[in-house]
Amino acid sequence: MRSWYPGYLPLAAGGTVSLEPRDCGVLKVGRGKLSVADRLLGPGEELNLWRGEAVQVVNVAHRTTAFFAWDACPQQPTLRQRARRALARLGRFVKGNRHAQLASCGSGSWCVRA
Repeated sequence: MRSWYPGYLPLAAGGTVSLEPRDCGVLKVGRGKLSVADRLLGPGEELNLWRGEAVQVVNVAHRTTAFFAWDACPQQPTLRQRARRALARLGRFVKGNRHAQLASCGSGSWCVRA
C-alpha cells in the first residue's frame, strides 16, 4: 500500500480540516475513511460541494493517515440546483432522524431540531 498519493492532501489519523470553498468542487477520497457532511466516504468515493458550503472533514481512522483531493467544478451550479441539493440533504437528515423537526429560527431562516 502506498503511503503517499500524488495530488492528494494528507489528513492525520483522527485529524479534522474545515472546508468552505469559494467555488463548487468535488472532494475525492484516495485512502482512508472520511466523515464529511454526515456521510462516511471511503477510497474512490466523491462528494460534490457547492460554493460557500462549509463542512468538516474528519479522518475517522485512529491509526492511519487518510488522503483526499479537491477539484473545482468546471461550471458553477445555478441557484435552483443549489436549492435542490440543500433540500435533498435536509430530506436525508430528517428521514434518518425520526425525531427531527423543521422550525423557524427567526429572520426568515429555518432550522432542523433533532
